[in-house]
Amino acid sequence: MLALPDNRVPTSELPSGLTKHLLSRHDSAQECDSLQRLSNELHDAFEVAMQPERLQTIAQELQTEYAQKLQHSPVSMLPSYHQTLPSGLESGSFVSIDVGGTNLRVAVIDLNGRGSAQDDMCIKRICSFRIDAVVRRLRALEFFDWIAERVDEVLGACHVSVVVSPEPIRMGLAWSFPIEQTSHRSGTLLQMGKGFTAADGTQDQPLDLCELITDACKRRGLEVQLQAIVNDASATLLAQAYREPSTRFSLILGTGVNSAAFLPLRAVAPQKYASRSQMWREGGQNVIVNTELSMHGLHLWPMTRWDERLAAAHALPDFQPLEQKVSGLYLGEIVRHVLVEAITSFGLFAGVMPSGLTEPYSLCTSVLAAFESDVSHDLDNARQAFIAAHAIHHEISTSDMYFVRSVCQLVSARAAAFVATAVYALCRLASEYRTEHQGAILERVTIAGDGSVLEKYPGFLERCQQYIDALSMASGCDGQSITLAMVKESCVLGAAVAAACE
Repeated sequence: MLALPDNRVPTSELPSGLTKHLLSRHDSAQECDSLQRLSNELHDAFEVAMQPERLQTIAQELQTEYAQKLQHSPVSMLPSYHQTLPSGLESGSFVSIDVGGTNLRVAVIDLNGRGSAQDDMCIKRICSFRIDAVVRRLRALEFFDWIAERVDEVLGACHVSVVVSPEPIRMGLAWSFPIEQTSHRSGTLLQMGKGFTAADGTQDQPLDLCELITDACKRRGLEVQLQAIVNDASATLLAQAYREPSTRFSLILGTGVNSAAFLPLRAVAPQKYASRSQMWREGGQNVIVNTELSMHGLHLWPMTRWDERLAAAHALPDFQPLEQKVSGLYLGEIVRHVLVEAITSFGLFAGVMPSGLTEPYSLCTSVLAAFESDVSHDLDNARQAFIAAHAIHHEISTSDMYFVRSVCQLVSARAAAFVATAVYALCRLASEYRTEHQGAILERVTIAGDGSVLEKYPGFLERCQQYIDALSMASGCDGQSITLAMVKESCVLGAAVAAACE
């Protein structure tokens, strides 16, 4: 049996006198009973999804789905061009570029080797630049000229070997947008979305991302050699693998969710890499796979009525079923749906609706985090965070605050359970492939983690690890055989490692 965390806040554990306050706060005991009935419904609806047997069953069914999609899906389980993991001996100076939806980051990285007396991966300089609406509207050459100008700005202030060397500057790129990758260092620019127009009008004249970067740098007088293009999931895996040789997976959990997995090439359908060169197809026995984890488990994840309301209002309700239950974009929205129902039908906040709370996606996950981090008797910090985001012309009782915190705990606990189940199933599938084909089996496996939810949401990383341990023990493995390890600055570090490996 799995021994899983209990996130319920029973009445017996509330601060002294709060039960009496709960009864006196509402206009009648009937209102209090009504809210308590909703509380019981919530616990039943969310906790059934975290039952040990349910999670084990989901993990087994996910393994089957993963295996099928490795063979047949054109949009998930996509092989990258990276067939090896770093040895940890790679060294040198590199420039890393991390292009995201809101920020561009440029870093100068020194790789000194695993076990070096210095830091194995040392960030000599890093700068972040806001990508505002003006930058997002820049067309192809203008957008990449803007990137090259930022690279020049960082290098101009950095007196290290990568700048003064007569050799071309070795560069790695972490790219968070769609591309049709054609090699480890090249790919056709595709529509970027999120208000970016750099790819607009390029359908008839495809543009290569490597050429766009290097040509823009040349126009600034910078001789660069782009050696690798990676996404954030692959970059995170590579960064941790440079430090820890047992790393085989990554988990990104922030606004969205994704994972990369280092799998035997034979696990991937040949048609997924049929267009690649014979040299690549014969070049290695393994490959880093972009799982597109958010897309899996459509008919596996248990749904509550609040999940159904979120899905009903979503433009693509079936596209990313896991993401809609676990990521930073959606955790606040699930809680918001619960609170709106509790206010309008069950007397929460005496039926007074806080400002803006009826607006979709108006409740930020950072507010949920404030509730879970507040250990004070009256939850005053959480109260202030909530009111700052959603003003209310009514005094919020402590009992109502505890109700809100309980909802946050249930939603985040379920998210941790689902994320853990998804990555555990990946680990089990990889282990079975290696056993089946007599590959090397690791006694310990590391999952490299990054993303704002894993890093900043109180207790989330620890709860994920608890669920992974419990699932491992339920299958007869050591409860500490899979470790989830955080990697700071994973995109810029991983881009440098990827460049060093090519």
